[in-house]
Amino acid sequence: MATSPNVNTIPGVSTSDTAFIDFFVSGPLDRAVRITSFADFQRTFRGLDSRSESSYQISQYYLNGGATAYVVRVAPRNSVAASLDLAAYSPGNPDTAHASRFRAVAANAGAWGNQLRITALELNPSQPGAFAIQIQEIAGPGSVVASETFAPLSMNATDPNYCVTIVNTESSLIQLVDFGTTAPEICLTPKPKDGQLPADAWQSLTGGSDGTWQAGEFANALSSQLVQETALLAMIAADRFDILCLPATANLTTGEMQQTMLQAQIFCQQQSAFYIVDIPNSQMVSSPQAMASWFSSNLQFLNSDHGAIYYPRVTVPDPLNGFLPKEIGCSGTLAGLYTTTDVNQGVWKAPAGIQAPLNGVTPVFLLTDQQNGLVNPLGINAIRTFPVYGVLSWGARTLRGADALASEWKYVPVRRLGSYIENSLTSGLAWVVFEPNGPALWSSITASVIAFMNDLFRQGAFQGATPNTAYFVTCDATTTTQADIDSGIVNVLIGFAPEKPAEFVIIQIQQIAAQSAA
Repeated sequence: MATSPNVNTIPGVSTSDTAFIDFFVSGPLDRAVRITSFADFQRTFRGLDSRSESSYQISQYYLNGGATAYVVRVAPRNSVAASLDLAAYSPGNPDTAHASRFRAVAANAGAWGNQLRITALELNPSQPGAFAIQIQEIAGPGSVVASETFAPLSMNATDPNYCVTIVNTESSLIQLVDFGTTAPEICLTPKPKDGQLPADAWQSLTGGSDGTWQAGEFANALSSQLVQETALLAMIAADRFDILCLPATANLTTGEMQQTMLQAQIFCQQQSAFYIVDIPNSQMVSSPQAMASWFSSNLQFLNSDHGAIYYPRVTVPDPLNGFLPKEIGCSGTLAGLYTTTDVNQGVWKAPAGIQAPLNGVTPVFLLTDQQNGLVNPLGINAIRTFPVYGVLSWGARTLRGADALASEWKYVPVRRLGSYIENSLTSGLAWVVFEPNGPALWSSITASVIAFMNDLFRQGAFQGATPNTAYFVTCDATTTTQADIDSGIVNVLIGFAPEKPAEFVIIQIQQIAAQSAA
């Protein structure tokens, strides 16, 4: 009697977790930090900065429905972390200055660290050796941005409450360095009276610098994150991302921009992710014709179905400049729209149209139907303004979306659905490893994948009135040969008929001729 194959549930993976790489005011360097709101970004990376286009794009990402982002901060090699040698004393001789035993160093490089101040507080005179450290980040007189307090602490390196261990493990603002046990101890400020410390109780960190980018260094810093042994790949080992935004690319020189775009596409293709390209400023692409010319001249660097490009750039109100319009790229805005569309309708729905307006942006140029007809057939997606509906994404083509290419991955939702299926099955079939590679395993794989694909079919992800016309799954002796078995390989062949977006509505009007009196 035949037994039914085991069906293992295959959960769908994320579709719109977005990675940003750029210069930021502060934050961990060369490491992907997961954030889930703009408030998270402000806490870790200090929010908007006029030198960081990604800071504005991340704001737009969350304004348009973004959920999870991975932020990687890069900085010039000559950036410096602020520091302070804590005032020291010898027991019985507190008025004599001595070399300090401890140094406080800002958690990461940058001029932001110059806003840090620290004090070491006496906890209780009856308990000698126990003290507290308080750190504040200030934005001006009386304005405290962040504050941390650690107590009780000890200067004894063998004590469980050793100050260096506690602070370096728990603080997001500073790290402590102990130069040795023979140096004098930290000067302790008496406990606050009425909750207030005297002004001279605080010691400020100094010497922090953002540094300056040398020729080509910024482009190299961006590109270096897209190769092996780097922050994003380290993050992917534990998690994964789906969309890549590199807003700063738009401000690079032509050669640097081309190489960075090319590297980003290669990286996204390797990781089954999607790259939203940021185009040069509006002076370089000052008309749809100029944009079409620029795109055509860069086709060798923009030639992947794992990416899309949008035109024109947009303006946003700039809180750092009296809310005057600031021109930025639109990758963060579109990444937020992708998230909104995925959540509300599914990854198979084009992130475009009247159902999902773009919030907080105004296109630099107002495109007409005729101008849209110029860029769309090339694979350039338009950002347009319509009465009643507002600002909309009015295109859903990949970088391989030109009519002349006739690519099967012409459309953004088709490509992203394919990646979603691939990534979900790669993750959901991990149980297959080390199972006996034969008919029983093949049947279980087939049943599990059919269950996953049928769920997508019921949600409307595919064309076809029945599952048989919407998708197929094959895993048997025709896909896995004896040579494959000997090599430890099992092959699964999957096909699907995707829904494709309706880009143009053709309206035909026919007039019924009046009947003759006869």
